[in-house]
Amino acid sequence: MADMHEVIKKIALAVVEESKPTAVLFGEVTSVSPLKITIDQKLTLDENFLILTNNVRDHNVDMTFDFSTKSKTLDADHKHNAQSSGGISVTSKLNPEQPGTVIENEVTNTSSTSISETKIDLTHSHDIKGRTTVTVHYGLKKGEKVILIRYNKGQKFLVLDRVV
Repeated sequence: MADMHEVIKKIALAVVEESKPTAVLFGEVTSVSPLKITIDQKLTLDENFLILTNNVRDHNVDMTFDFSTKSKTLDADHKHNAQSSGGISVTSKLNPEQPGTVIENEVTNTSSTSISETKIDLTHSHDIKGRTTVTVHYGLKKGEKVILIRYNKGQKFLVLDRVV
């Protein structure tokens, strides 16, 4: 009688498995274009069987911004070359912490030439405000591992996310 009980359990499990209920599976992206995901090295699914969530595909998101960038000072090192009988080369390094002030000046082969410094404040920031559409680049890459949910009697697979 115990054997009959085990046989009935096995038959019942086979019937349930045959109906392909929802199951969690793991796969690997084997191709991006066209998208293909291999499960257990036996089954390769193409785009016709896959439903992608936003976690695994590029998509657009509307976002609202209201902030200012940090104030930055640009590096304004520069070099002047002038030709004369002796040849003049002037290299100036400006102090980025104090715009318009020189840290170092180097003049070689001096002859009668005048060089003047223009003081320009190069510090600035940007206000970023408003609503815009931003693209989120979450598309799958070859070799990534993913988690899937099998449903619809094994005809569809929802690709939930990457597995880290």
